[in-house]
Amino acid sequence: RGAFVTRMSQKDIAEACFARYLLESSFVEDKTIKVSNELISEFEKIIKQMVKAAKDQDLSTLVYLDTEFHTLIVNLSGRDRIRQLWHTLDGQMGSLMRSSLDSQKIDLKEVVVRHQELLDCIKKKDFKLMKKALADHYITDEKEIPS
Repeated sequence: RGAFVTRMSQKDIAEACFARYLLESSFVEDKTIKVSNELISEFEKIIKQMVKAAKDQDLSTLVYLDTEFHTLIVNLSGRDRIRQLWHTLDGQMGSLMRSSLDSQKIDLKEVVVRHQELLDCIKKKDFKLMKKALADHYITDEKEIPS
């Protein structure tokens, strides 16, 4: 009885992050990607909500907003199969974020900063920079970053 929070192993964290990175960065080579002002507004709205959640130390809301933010990135691919594969990892997000925050020793405000960095790349429409930013966001071991 009672509630407890499951933590993921370092290997599980690395594998889940790598999978998310591969799926999210899949749109980068597609030259037909369109980033509208409306899409930028959606990202900015999520960032504002993240700021509040971080200030309130509301991790569950931050996990939800993280998923919403990254869903918008995945949607840039325009590929239904990529979206489906990416969403199969949604059930792990709470545990993944808690475990990642613990292992990297970062606070909730840093989570917001990292998402703002991704949004800055999207605003610039610099998708090569975006791929690097996604790698920095997800992958902590430089040896695992694909070139």
